[in-house]
Amino acid sequence: MKKLLTFLGSFALISATAGVVVACGNNQSIKRFDTLTLEKELRDKILNQIKGDKDFSTTNFDIFNQIDIKTAMMNLVNDKISKLYYEQQQKKQSTNLKLKGFDQKIYDQKINEISANIAGDKLFYEYTSAIIDGKAAKKESELFEKKLGINPSNLQKNDTENEDKYTVWFSKGGENDSYSLWRMANEYISKDASTEIKKPKLPSIEELEAGKFVVLFKAEKNKVELNNAELASLGKFTLGQEKATGTDTKVLGIDENNINYLNGVEALQYRFQEYFNSEIKAKIYDSVLAISYLDAQMWRTSSDANKPGLFFDKNSPVAKKVQTWSQEDGYKSNIKMVWSFTMKDQATAASVWSSIKNNLDNNGNIKDTNVTSLKSLFDTMLDIGDKNNTAAGTDPYLGISGFNGFVANDGETIKSVDGNLIIAQDAYAAVNKANGPAILSKGNYGEGYNSNIKNSKDFYLVLPLYMIDLLHDKNNSYTNGQKTEIEVDATGVKNLDASKINDIKALLPNLEDLKIKVDGVVYTQQKALDVFKDWTQINKPNTAGFIDGNGKSTIGMPQGATSVSLIGSVDNTHDNTYGNIAFNAKVNLGVLANTPTSTDTIKFTKEDDNTIVEVTPSDANKVGKVVTIGNIKLSFDSGNSANLITVDGLDTNNKTAGYKINLGNNESFPDSLVQSGNFDFYKSNSSSLDIQSLTSDKKWNILRELQYIAAKDENNIEQAKVTIYPQFITNNDILYNELYNTISKYLRDDIFSNGSSD
Repeated sequence: MKKLLTFLGSFALISATAGVVVACGNNQSIKRFDTLTLEKELRDKILNQIKGDKDFSTTNFDIFNQIDIKTAMMNLVNDKISKLYYEQQQKKQSTNLKLKGFDQKIYDQKINEISANIAGDKLFYEYTSAIIDGKAAKKESELFEKKLGINPSNLQKNDTENEDKYTVWFSKGGENDSYSLWRMANEYISKDASTEIKKPKLPSIEELEAGKFVVLFKAEKNKVELNNAELASLGKFTLGQEKATGTDTKVLGIDENNINYLNGVEALQYRFQEYFNSEIKAKIYDSVLAISYLDAQMWRTSSDANKPGLFFDKNSPVAKKVQTWSQEDGYKSNIKMVWSFTMKDQATAASVWSSIKNNLDNNGNIKDTNVTSLKSLFDTMLDIGDKNNTAAGTDPYLGISGFNGFVANDGETIKSVDGNLIIAQDAYAAVNKANGPAILSKGNYGEGYNSNIKNSKDFYLVLPLYMIDLLHDKNNSYTNGQKTEIEVDATGVKNLDASKINDIKALLPNLEDLKIKVDGVVYTQQKALDVFKDWTQINKPNTAGFIDGNGKSTIGMPQGATSVSLIGSVDNTHDNTYGNIAFNAKVNLGVLANTPTSTDTIKFTKEDDNTIVEVTPSDANKVGKVVTIGNIKLSFDSGNSANLITVDGLDTNNKTAGYKINLGNNESFPDSLVQSGNFDFYKSNSSSLDIQSLTSDKKWNILRELQYIAAKDENNIEQAKVTIYPQFITNNDILYNELYNTISKYLRDDIFSNGSSD
């Protein structure tokens, strides 16, 4: 039972408290006794089947009566249930969106990434706090002394811990910047260790935020610097592969062709692998079952099977946790991010306040959140105040130092829901009232709050969170399948690779999402379009644009205007260009007049009358590019769009496809939560440029953090169990059988690997 007890040591069973909670979905009363009964029923069902399994005929079943064994087993059960339920819900969503599902390993990887992302952000905050406090080197030494390990291990099969050494290297992130070995002082103390390698070299906060990191296997002894040419020349190893043979240095790759460049958050997880898994990630594990349930509740698919679409459910537990949704009274944020900005004295505080006060109203709210970001004001404060003297670390999303974490409104005050809240208590009420991005200075004159650092003054940055900022992009239109935005004026086609389109005439029938730009100002265009014939007229008050069917354009100018152009989007599949080509998949191109000749990496075959192309291996350098092969062109577009959270996959032809998330009640009003009647979220001064401009990956990470916060709510934990457990007890033999096979294999391998059942 060694492995099972290890599982117990790493994870704690989802905690429970007494009391009655109300189910969100069906108003069913759920008593704590009921979920205890469900846990026992599921555990007993598995144990009874194990007792009748011939593979366990020599087992001493008395061990299963031990409390710790029962608890450890439920940890294992919850782990597998989370993955199976997540897989079931994701497959259901993919089917409704007419996307192909992934295999089980991908779903397992995705749910593992959820806890890894949340935990990774915590490690980033923890380590940057140590840097700010001047204790990063001390922290590394303490972990080393506790034998929690420095640097990764067991990245390949059959690794030998004492012989197979991995190291982490970092650069500032520029194309020509060299890479340095990440090392403590005297981390390398062999007799032949060089003087240089004994010197410490730790990444700065700036390098953790913007730098590049790589993992090397069997780096050259005493080597501490690596230039880009040397790095590019190294062979690649991939996670989980058979261990690379020989003594040559290799770099961790996405595949055999591409280096896996890590960001700072990811690199910390490799540098402190054992500590991350046993001390940080393990604490997130408790909530994964509830997170898999909460994630499924957030989304719903279109009721029109012919027009698949994905919608956000504002009545889901996470949505209610984050904000209220009354358009009549305006949206109110319940969850906020908070930072402290600490200045050395009152005079510095006054200078800093003078530099930002014109952007704020009397309550510290940013006057125009569509123009001014919180990060831009923070940068101004840094310029004037010299530095932020706080002891709090940097957030992994915006890169602002002094991060106190996430807080929730609690009556007329606030409480910390994840992080370390160190702001002055007399600021709690002001943070509670902030409903848009704000900088609080205690009054209108920049007095500042008394800091926990002697004689210092604090300002507090507050960023209320809204689901619209995370899920919607007011400047970007996105539909199923990748598209390219193009601009047409009197000179032809702008901002478009000429290889993607032959001429304007071929382009016109495919234009969608039309807009008109007059003297640099873009006006949205209701689709008042005539059928494309010899002439096409786009109607707009005081504006007329004409483009003829022969590919020549004549644009009528509004009075006083100097330039007019038409903006639209076009599918990347048109004429002889085939877009959305996925890697490592058989992509159906349909019927082609001539089948191109295959190359080493691009193979063409015929199935019935259709031409199939398969491109292997994956090549990150091809994404966003067009490759000409024979008489056709292949466009390697991804299903993901810039900074918009999307749900991506492969369509029935194995092409990459993605769905944006609609924020509305139905297909007729897909974004009514954003704008409806007199209500316009972007005119409420609540939205945040900071959140809107984040990459989709960082938005996903904040969304996962919000799910994690909601998953700690005992009501949501209980509802998750009541919803999920019965599916494995009575309703679905397929799900239960998968669960049993996993548990029994784990126990069988554990028992047999120890040579006994004791």
